[in-house]
Amino acid sequence: MNKFHQQLVAQTFTRTSQLRVLVNVRWFYIAVQITALFAAPHLFNLQVSPLAFLPFLLILIIFNLATLNSIRRTQFSSEKIIWLQLLLDLLCISLLLFFSGGATNALVSIMLLPVTLSALLCSSTKAWITALIAIGLYSFLMFGYNEPSMENHSHMSPGWSHYVGMWITFTLSALVLVYFINRLVNNLTQQHNQLAALTDQQLRDEHLITLANQSANAAHRLSTPLNTIELLVDELNDSAINPMVLDEIKQQLNRCKESLQSIRQSVDEHLHDQTISLTDFFEQLQQQWRLLHPEHQLLLTVQKLPVSTIEHASQLLSALLNLLDNAARENQLQKIEQTEMQVELDGEQLQILIINGNSRQLSEHELPLGDYWTGQKSGLGIGYYLAHATLERVGGAARLLVTNDQIKTQVTIPIQSGVQ
Repeated sequence: MNKFHQQLVAQTFTRTSQLRVLVNVRWFYIAVQITALFAAPHLFNLQVSPLAFLPFLLILIIFNLATLNSIRRTQFSSEKIIWLQLLLDLLCISLLLFFSGGATNALVSIMLLPVTLSALLCSSTKAWITALIAIGLYSFLMFGYNEPSMENHSHMSPGWSHYVGMWITFTLSALVLVYFINRLVNNLTQQHNQLAALTDQQLRDEHLITLANQSANAAHRLSTPLNTIELLVDELNDSAINPMVLDEIKQQLNRCKESLQSIRQSVDEHLHDQTISLTDFFEQLQQQWRLLHPEHQLLLTVQKLPVSTIEHASQLLSALLNLLDNAARENQLQKIEQTEMQVELDGEQLQILIINGNSRQLSEHELPLGDYWTGQKSGLGIGYYLAHATLERVGGAARLLVTNDQIKTQVTIPIQSGVQ
């Protein structure tokens, strides 16, 4: 299961949980309304006809049962569905209040419940729209409801001032609820995202430490067998074995030794945080490439660069060499004798494009470099993973662009302009 699928499943589960909470709140509200209908004549001496409220209560009950059934089937769990349900609740509450005294009903504040839930469960835009709709419905109940007790009050009477004060209180309550609740939700969401990013970063760092320890152990263990093989090759020089074969073996041994020495040197360079000019950076890149791949050409196309420097040069060299090595191996599988690398400047960033063939016939897509992917059939993806971690640590980025016949690795590296 990939990361995107996991996020989609988690989001669907969250929306389903929110719908379940909304269903429970609606059951509570229906129970309160039914209790109020039967208790009002006895406790408050109010003449209320249950038949006028029965259709709206039946609509809420049927709608709640349908929502509960959809939750069990894990359907209709988007934010839009939740918002539409809250709007329906708000409309039903307003209709029930309209037939039971309008804004003078003691339970008129229950109109704030859908507003509060929309601020908790929906986006800022939907929450503000819900608040404005609630204010509009309350205004209709307050000023458009023809009740004798309200008609007897003129616009200058104390009773009218009381109604205006109620309207102002409701309006401010709705706006304040949306503002503060939505702000708190956004802060909690931001903290959750930061915590998730830190957790992912910690997992990547732990993986890198494991790889570093394994690399150090491998380098230490390889030194002894390499020295032994070199002694055996020297002894075989006196035998009847083809000297060309021995020379080839010796060249490969020298390359292994140079690789181990470069690992030790790179550790010292990383500690000093080297900063060099762009010209020196690409010259070192070409020199190290010729040492590692003397039989494979690097076609480097560099536009005229300004007077700029690049930080963390040794780390970036290792990352680019890892990417170039993967591209070269892919090209060699397709009998391509060179690997193309294009460099251009884009503001304060260096854009690098490494191009190789697509022997695996992957479909066209784009993916981040940090995913465990490799262009080789037998590769493990470690080179890509380490390169991605290095670029991310120094403020860069990378992604893979796969076409029908090519795989392009796009790298972005920050630079410092005006410094030599």
